[in-house]
Amino acid sequence: MKIVVDTNILVSGIFWPGNPHKILDLWVKNKIQLLVSKSIFTEYVRIIEKLSVQCDGTKLGNKWISFLSKNIVFIDAPQIYKECPDPDDNKFVDCAVAGQVKFIISGDKHLLTLENVFDIPIVSAATFLKLFSPITER
Repeated sequence: MKIVVDTNILVSGIFWPGNPHKILDLWVKNKIQLLVSKSIFTEYVRIIEKLSVQCDGTKLGNKWISFLSKNIVFIDAPQIYKECPDPDDNKFVDCAVAGQVKFIISGDKHLLTLENVFDIPIVSAATFLKLFSPITER
């Protein structure tokens, strides 16, 4: 299953336990595919590097940046969506539409208020995990 995760889900999953970490674990185990555009990847790296310095002196961050580089699916995502309350979030919708993903997973209130864009549900990490469990049990 192809998904897009916003930056706060990714970094929360890297640096702290909880539902975002469980989503990253699904990705590491090849149960889901993480799609990103160049602009999303650039933001991921910038925030991971910033938090790495604060949390662990870059060791964990470097590990994840390397893993990301090798295990994400890069796609070309033209800028088509301009309706997010926070314009910086439009890139996640653009990527999701271009990649024909099943879900956008977010912890961002601006994205979550949209609920669904182009028939792509925008859900929290907890909601995704509830929905994903029945899919994997079939």
